[in-house]
Amino acid sequence: MVKDQIKCDICEKEYANKSVLKQHMKTHLPSKPWKCDLCPREFSQKSKLIEHVNRHQGTPPFTCSNCGKGFYQKDRLKTHELSHSNSRPHECNICLLTFRRKYELNKHLKMHDTNIKEQLKKYVCETCGKKNYSFADLNRHMLKHTDIRLYKCDHCSKAFKDKYTLKCHEVIMHFPLKETF
Repeated sequence: MVKDQIKCDICEKEYANKSVLKQHMKTHLPSKPWKCDLCPREFSQKSKLIEHVNRHQGTPPFTCSNCGKGFYQKDRLKTHELSHSNSRPHECNICLLTFRRKYELNKHLKMHDTNIKEQLKKYVCETCGKKNYSFADLNRHMLKHTDIRLYKCDHCSKAFKDKYTLKCHEVIMHFPLKETF
């Protein structure tokens, strides 16, 4: 079985770890601190701005050494390079199928464990019927149905339903990174 993915509470996309989810959560914030100097576009993540600026310049910065295909993101190049290899290092421990990419294996594993996962969701929200894995998950979910905002910003008057959103707000609004690239 694959380790459980971490799900975004807003759009329900799934991520392999907390740091990737943390980057994704920035896309849901109304503030977009990274602004393109060449057009009116704004971005919630610096990496997305860099990719966008590269597109303005017209030349992909990452090139496949096997076929010359260009990419604007390094991780897309790495994924592409696997297509030139016969290596299939990710094996399903249930049916022994192999995959080139870990995300392909993770997608495949969901086929095997959909029923098992549903059985593990024992904590049901009485308001909307959403099933949760733990009592803590249910309590976190229940905040969506209230206007309670326990986490207050020390720098302004805003309040938030959870610590994570407060932290994102503080980083973006009160301590923006002044990096150049």
